This record gives sequence, structure tokens and C-alpha cells, in this order.
Amino acid sequence: MRVSIDAVIASGKLAEGAFCYTGDILDPARSKYSLGYYVSIAKELEAAGAHILGIRIWRDF
Repeated sequence: MRVSIDAVIASGKLAEGAFCYTGDILDPARSKYSLGYYVSIAKELEAAGAHILGIRIWRDF
């Protein structure tokens, strides 16, 4: 995604990074990814230069 973000920024446009999370991230008994994992992804997108952060929610419960 870094290459895409860099290209969009170089063209003078707004770059949106997005990810999807699934399950109940607040339930430690769930085997899905933790809240900390998704926070880490968001921080990586911010560090890459994304202007907008899109978060899609997929609930499987």
C-alpha cells in the first residue's frame, strides 16, 4: 500500500488507507486479531502518509 500512497501524495491528491476488521475485538477469548493489531495497522497507515483512514466493520457474531 505504501507505493500507492506515495504515488497519490506525489500527484497532490488525498490518500486514503483502509482496512477491515472482523469479530468482537474487545473479547479476549476470540481467536481473531486483537484491538492492538488494528491500532498498529492504523499507525502504519498514518506513518505512510495517509490523509484519511477508512475502517470497514465486518461482524461475524
